[in-house]
Amino acid sequence: QSRSGRSARQFRGGLLFDMVGDRSLGITLPSDSPAEMARDIFGAAEALKLRSHFSYFDRELLDDHAPLNATGIPTLDIIDFDYPPWHTAGDTIDKISAESLQIVGSVALYYLSEFALKPLNR
Repeated sequence: QSRSGRSARQFRGGLLFDMVGDRSLGITLPSDSPAEMARDIFGAAEALKLRSHFSYFDRELLDDHAPLNATGIPTLDIIDFDYPPWHTAGDTIDKISAESLQIVGSVALYYLSEFALKPLNR
């Protein structure tokens, strides 16, 4: 149950996009990602011939998705964790790549249109 009193079961899931504009895009899903959602994101990337940009992070990652998963809302953290300017003064707009944003956006839209409406196994 959330703080607002609503049940987590009313939510189908969540996609968290974090640091996805890096010029050297390398999306890494945490190893504790909801398995079905991760499989489908990888499937969407494969269908668009963009799978090389998506992999698993080699360990669990405590990030903004963790509280949602803990309350029963399956949430994927779509993150480019290898981003050297992260949390530095060098993290500026010139580091953003339109191509990387296009890749992530295309995979997200494909995922939503092809996979997100099917029933989830909870």
